[in-house]
Amino acid sequence: MAILNPAVCFLLGYYAFKPDANIMVVNNYVTALSIGTAIGFVIYIIIGFVMSKIFSTGKIGHWF
Repeated sequence: MAILNPAVCFLLGYYAFKPDANIMVVNNYVTALSIGTAIGFVIYIIIGFVMSKIFSTGKIGHWF
């Protein structure tokens, strides 16, 4: 899920929401989309780690 989530978000953002403008605007959009996807992936991992430590006796506690 951690690998599938950023890939789906990037592809959805690229194919569904890509602006119809000149190449400079599209390049800026793809750069921002890449940075946002990377930051989202890191936050996804950090939240999963924190949740696994908070709920250490449950099912989530065995993720890390």
